[in-house]
Formats: sequence, structure tokens, C-alpha cells
Amino acid sequence: MSGNTSGLFPELTPPPRGLQALRWRLDEEPARRHRRVRRHVLATSLASTAVACVVVLLLAMPVPGTVSSVAGLRIDADLNPALIRLGVVEPAAEPVTVPRDNRTSVAVERVDVDNPKIVYYRVSVLPES
Repeated sequence: MSGNTSGLFPELTPPPRGLQALRWRLDEEPARRHRRVRRHVLATSLASTAVACVVVLLLAMPVPGTVSSVAGLRIDADLNPALIRLGVVEPAAEPVTVPRDNRTSVAVERVDVDNPKIVYYRVSVLPES
């Protein structure tokens, strides 16, 4: 194949600021994109972790002064050990107490034992009459 081939291929001009600048731009673009993706992944994971923590805290923390139910018994949130430790409410005189509303349906008896470090209670739900 011989002849004049100058019309077949367009003449390319050199890249602005030379070949080194072109190579630098080509090498830099994936690194920039990688940093951008890494930032987005980090921001998304931090945001989702914060939202999950807030949801868990809101679901796990009882509202002071409300009443919750465990095994059919009503338990005052004011007797919550966390609130007692924080000094929000005073601790009860006895380790086991029955709220005023349940005193007709729950029986509590303190049992004397030989070891003074042990406090033993018998708790029973009375049958409804």
C-alpha cells in the first residue's frame, strides 16, 4: 500500500501544557473519584449509625412517670434503676415494691434467710375474684 495517506488521518494537535500534564490528569482522575466515593461512603455510614443509635435509644428508654407492663404486672417507671442512679427519683425503702394500683392483685412476702447479704422475696399474682 503506497501513496499519499495524509488525507485519511486527521492531524492531531499536542495536548495543552504537554504530554506530562495529560498523563498527570489521566492518573489524577481515578484518585479524585476514589476519594469522592470514599467520602460519600463514610458520610452515609456515619449518618445511618447516628440514626440507628437515636432509634435504639428512643425505643429502649422509658418515659419517666409512665407505667409499663411486664408479665401482666404494672411497674412504675419511677422505680427504674437508671433514674435512681441519676438521682431523678428516690430509691424505694425495700428492694421489691408493688405499685399502689397492684396491691390488691399481687402478694409480696419477705423471707428471712441466714445470710444477711441475701434478700429473698416471694411474689405471687393473686387470682381474680
